[in-house]
Amino acid sequence: EATRATNGLLRVRKLYSADKTDFTVVHMLTKAERDTLMAFYGANATAQFSFDWPGDGSTYTCRFAAAPQFSRRGAYYRATERLAEV
Repeated sequence: EATRATNGLLRVRKLYSADKTDFTVVHMLTKAERDTLMAFYGANATAQFSFDWPGDGSTYTCRFAAAPQFSRRGAYYRATERLAEV
């Protein structure tokens, strides 16, 4: 957490022992896949789940940081999910 002291100097504190990762996942889905994602979100909006990140091949325990967002692209939907490591 970064804050400014009364003299204007930057003060930084680490509030936890290990760094955590936030993910923004963007991908294209069919309508059926979008419906499946929304059903998963509805059942697990506050639950922890395992997330395999292809960027480094690691598995992270995450939660949704926000509801999935969609925009229509012809027959597909562009989905954006924000995940936060627990």
